[in-house]
Amino acid sequence: MPNTVPSTVTLSAIVFQEDGWFCARFLEYDMAVQAKTLPDLHYEAQRLIVSHLAIAEELKQEPFAGLSPAPKKYWEMFEHAPLTVAGQRSPFRLPHPISYPSIVPEYRVA
Repeated sequence: MPNTVPSTVTLSAIVFQEDGWFCARFLEYDMAVQAKTLPDLHYEAQRLIVSHLAIAEELKQEPFAGLSPAPKKYWEMFEHAPLTVAGQRSPFRLPHPISYPSIVPEYRVA
């Protein structure tokens, strides 16, 4: 049987500013990060994703298990966002290969 697991999965995130912080809210799984600069925000988002993957692998669970999608408000912000920024592969490396595909965030800026 051929392998049907994609090599890369894209997670959607809306980026916005709130009280002097840059915030990113992921849509498919309700996760959020914040930072003072955009490069730091990207770093924190990648760290969050890799942490979820590593913990899921350690516990022998599906990544992001139990996380619901983000509230409708953030999906609407994403749909109407005027700017799309493609994510890059994570700079983080897990101590051993995992069976889950690479995850690359797609950001839209509100």
